[in-house]
Amino acid sequence: MFKIGEFARITGVTLRTLRHYDEMGLLSPSRLSDNDYRVYTASDLQKMQQILSLRDLGMPLDRIRHITEGLSREDFLILLREHRAALQQELEQLQTRISRLEHRLQEVHMYSPEIRSIPSRFVLSTQGTAQDYQHVTAPMNALWDRLCKHVEQHPVERTGPDTVIWYGDYGDMEAFTLELVFPVAAESPVAEGIRCYLQEATPEMAVVLHKGSYENLGDAYAALATFLEKENYERTGHMREVYLHFDQDEREHLTEIHVPVRKKS
Repeated sequence: MFKIGEFARITGVTLRTLRHYDEMGLLSPSRLSDNDYRVYTASDLQKMQQILSLRDLGMPLDRIRHITEGLSREDFLILLREHRAALQQELEQLQTRISRLEHRLQEVHMYSPEIRSIPSRFVLSTQGTAQDYQHVTAPMNALWDRLCKHVEQHPVERTGPDTVIWYGDYGDMEAFTLELVFPVAAESPVAEGIRCYLQEATPEMAVVLHKGSYENLGDAYAALATFLEKENYERTGHMREVYLHFDQDEREHLTEIHVPVRKKS
């Protein structure tokens, strides 16, 4: 038989842990000594080794308690398989996070916002709405499909990268409008839901280039906002995202953010 201090030393756990296990009914000393001290038996030691083994597998203490209360071999195997499945899911989630971290490490770079003058140009345009920014992928893809099919049916000379213009204060979680435009060389045929117009020149456009995943475009927006505050500019129009290059490897995406601005008076 083992006193609590001896038992703690042999099993490698603290007295506080043993008392906690006792309080929660996971493992309690089985006998009283001649001096009425509570002592652990060989059976308790075997049970403790099982507890430590299961704890080392990452199993929660409440589940370990059910196991040590005398499950059948079949039920014990079921619990182990369930725990293995849970660990596998955690591993997959961790691997996904590690992969994102690797991408993030490669994307981190210094942004260099600048002010450009953007000339007027003809654009083919189509518009749609999105419920909120978290549900923008489907309507955006629909706009791309619509405009690409139109260009296939009515070939035009495209003169610049695809651009999305964001309208409205979509931070209020209400539906907002987005416009997809293809810059073209001249006025072009139109169709239902598609128009062609001369986009006005922008004397001062704040621009920043982002390389990498669209998920991290917020970093570029933050850099541009900081630049505008520092240089005393204010917005005069809607934000645009210009998709310079799309790559199968999202780390190679190239996107410019454009914001019409002017110097504050």
